[in-house]
Amino acid sequence: MQQVDLQSPHGQNFTQRRALWFVSFLLVLLVASAIGGTYFVLRTARENIPVTLEYDLGAPIQHRAATLTGWYAKLQDQVIRLASMDMVRLFANEVNDLTDREISTMLAREREEQTSPGDADAVSRLASQIPLMRRSLQNLIMQSDIVAATLVTRSMHPYLSTAEPAPNASTALPSLTPDVQQALQSCLRDGKAVFLPIQATPQKHLHGMLVRPLFAPEYLARPGNEAVGAIILTCNVTHLVNDMTTEGVNQQSWLFQKGKSGLQQLLPNGTISTPFPRWETNASGSLPIGLRAFPGIGNVYALGMLPPDLDLPLLIAETIRAESVEATYEAHKLRVIFVTSASTLIAMLFIGMFWWWIVGHRERAVSNTLQQLYQAVNEQHALLNSINASLADGIILHDKRGVIGYVNDAFAAMVDAKPENLTGRVITAVLPRQLTDSFFRHMEQAAKSNKPELYEEVLTLKEDDARNYHVSCAPFLNADGNVNGVVSVYSDVTDLLRAQKQAQIVLGQTISALVRAIEAIDPYLGGQSMQTGTLASYLVQGLRLEEVHDRTIRLAANLSQLGMIQVPRHLVNKAGALTNEERAELQKHVEYTRATLEGIDFGLPVVEAIYEMHELLDGSGYPRHLSGDEIGIHGRILAVANTFCALVCPRSYRQAHAVENALAILSTAPPKYDPQIVAVLCEFLQTPDGVTFLDSLTSREKE
Repeated sequence: MQQVDLQSPHGQNFTQRRALWFVSFLLVLLVASAIGGTYFVLRTARENIPVTLEYDLGAPIQHRAATLTGWYAKLQDQVIRLASMDMVRLFANEVNDLTDREISTMLAREREEQTSPGDADAVSRLASQIPLMRRSLQNLIMQSDIVAATLVTRSMHPYLSTAEPAPNASTALPSLTPDVQQALQSCLRDGKAVFLPIQATPQKHLHGMLVRPLFAPEYLARPGNEAVGAIILTCNVTHLVNDMTTEGVNQQSWLFQKGKSGLQQLLPNGTISTPFPRWETNASGSLPIGLRAFPGIGNVYALGMLPPDLDLPLLIAETIRAESVEATYEAHKLRVIFVTSASTLIAMLFIGMFWWWIVGHRERAVSNTLQQLYQAVNEQHALLNSINASLADGIILHDKRGVIGYVNDAFAAMVDAKPENLTGRVITAVLPRQLTDSFFRHMEQAAKSNKPELYEEVLTLKEDDARNYHVSCAPFLNADGNVNGVVSVYSDVTDLLRAQKQAQIVLGQTISALVRAIEAIDPYLGGQSMQTGTLASYLVQGLRLEEVHDRTIRLAANLSQLGMIQVPRHLVNKAGALTNEERAELQKHVEYTRATLEGIDFGLPVVEAIYEMHELLDGSGYPRHLSGDEIGIHGRILAVANTFCALVCPRSYRQAHAVENALAILSTAPPKYDPQIVAVLCEFLQTPDGVTFLDSLTSREKE
């Protein structure tokens, strides 16, 4: 059906102006959406830079980790071959049985070449074997990355080394530095190999030391299978550092070692850098992705990982220049802006074409108005009748005397009658008294105000079937603008109200379950939320506030401890006093609660009340350190109620306070808590309800 509209030229121009305003609104909305969408996409891309870089940089790190794992496995094979030689193990076992003085004598005789293999003296015999042992070790390490091997006794006395003696040195044996001694102690105590930090040599080589225990051959059992000494192997890692280091134009790969003072860069030129400032690893020992200053390069995004399953103080790092990342982001930004601009221009073109079509279509429609008028009126009348007949809401029209002028099928069915039996009759003669009284009462109100009246009505139109209705009562004006009657629309909302009531019951049960889950994390929190809510409700009554404040307070109290679920359990149940750091971590429960609840529409300022209940008037509260009038009435009431209930109940770190002491704390000067609310609390505790509340509070704690 086509709706016909006869208008004057002025009316047509007005309609066209409205259409023009609508198209203009669409254009503004389109431009705003394009700008907003572009901003969102670019902000998301900016925020995802660390995530993308972590993925991109992680792949080459994994590849180099495999290389490092293979190198270390090869080194372990070489070390195991040396440490497993029966000749070495037997020699180490015999030397370990000598005293330090005998070992010194053995070394002196070996230097003086005063021994022969046939000597019966054990010291001399072992001294004669030292050259053979040294040559055997030298032949083995010549085929590996190991540059020197040193044997030491269990008492950490070195007695054989393949290293070249230092110029003017009194002995060919190297001295043991404190770090080596500490590694030897750990190795001999635990029976496990220890890898020491890499050191740079004067010859620009990078050497790492591996200390491994030596055990006697299996056929020479020793008490507890203790190590008879250890072998210190010095390996050249310069070529490994060269393989692990790549310097591209924008992206680089590095090898770091974890020293006592921080991360040190191992350089291919055989040197080790000073510790990098502010390059701090996390708890797992890895270097999280982040923007950092790289000496000599500038700002870079760096990611570092420890080689998996390897007990090495080495960290594989991958860096990319910050300016390269920014250049990539700027290129992406330009592409997004170009695509958005092009799309917006195309959409604006289509809107312009739509506007042109509307104007032309309207001109063509006006030329056929007279021919279609009769048909349009009839179709509209039929449509109106069909709409009224199909409406689920009841509609009734009556004049000021109560004579019914029109009812639709829905209203007739509501009062169990037929429409033709109601039209033209007086309301009082055909409808229940309850309904007629409502008609005249609200008709007078609508007539006086000349405005629609909205109200709710509970009607029992059928036996044992009370129904709830939302009623819209609007005055019906005649041609002179005077009230001639009233049109009332009845919408049955019984099922909706029942569903809302059921939803409220489910919400209450859900909140109760949440409270039980919250309080389960700490036996001392049992009943805390309920007690705080009950006391806060009494304080609302004492302050003579409206009922809506009571509902806000109770909901906030029940949910106030929700964030405790995310606080580490050891802090919640700690028996002693909290440190400043622990207290700051515990106080985050307010932020956790707010983050959990801020997406829920309670229809009340519940989240604001929870967020302010730990604030104090002097600004010493948390989390925002509000003071004075910055704290709302709900936060002040909950602060007094929560603090009082907490003070008079024991906690894991203290005994319960007496009521007098609790009130004294709440009344300190200068005041931290609202004096008016504290005064209402004092008055309440003197009432029978207050005595009953205190009894229930203390009896719960005794249980």
